[in-house]
Amino acid sequence: MTTALVILTRSEATSPAARRKPEVEIQQPDHVGLLGCPAGWQHRPPPSSTTLRPGPDGPEAALGRDLRGQLAPAVVRILRGRAPYAHEVNADDPISSEAARLQALKGYQILDTLPEAAYDRFVRLARMYFKVPIALVSLVDDDRQWFKACDGLSLTETPRSMSFCAHALTGTGVLVIPDTHADPRFIDNALVTGDPHLRFYAGAPLVTPDGHGLGTLCILDVVPRDALSADECELLQHLADSVMSELELRRTVARLAHQEAVYASVLDASLDAIIVMDGQGSIT
Repeated sequence: MTTALVILTRSEATSPAARRKPEVEIQQPDHVGLLGCPAGWQHRPPPSSTTLRPGPDGPEAALGRDLRGQLAPAVVRILRGRAPYAHEVNADDPISSEAARLQALKGYQILDTLPEAAYDRFVRLARMYFKVPIALVSLVDDDRQWFKACDGLSLTETPRSMSFCAHALTGTGVLVIPDTHADPRFIDNALVTGDPHLRFYAGAPLVTPDGHGLGTLCILDVVPRDALSADECELLQHLADSVMSELELRRTVARLAHQEAVYASVLDASLDAIIVMDGQGSIT
């Protein structure tokens, strides 16, 4: 079902033209922007008998969806041109790729937020299943790694130069380091030579739908361990994918809340007549 919101000025609401059936089509935009609608979202035009003619000073159309795919009260202006949140990533240009990755990370608005039970559960599950003393949800920022969830470690962040997880983002799949003393990349790391004296690391990347690595769900130990089996790597990656799904859900909820707030502000401030119709043209 499609719901449309039409805003008519007072003069339009009383004019003969406003009482006639609309005749123009809603054309497919190049993208839908404003208020954070996902890039690539496709608007399905209503039946030809239910087309809209906005007022000359009003928005072209207003459409929204809630978390479950149903329609939500939100005002979304249809724009043409490039979406402000779209990224063009050149895989051959590491600077461009890193800038796009950092922009994607900022878009989740997760850095420096308070602890949340959902993420704490994931690190507890990882710690219990793999029987390790430390498990983290680590997000790799420009010059630091910040821990959204941390079980078994008192730190909340470290410099990026000390980050194991930053290395995990440069490869594909789960990064496993059975013994840090045997790996020249980490033998001089301050987290290895000093407290907590890490000896084992395994991290599964948190990858966005656009392919940007934000960080990892990782497990650590203070003694060397055998490399993870293929099944164990798969399980760790499944947990990381679940963390990523939680991040997507969190961002969607925030967007919907913002959309509803804007919609409410429009209703509160508008002096115009506002008519809500369903996909069949019936006033709801």
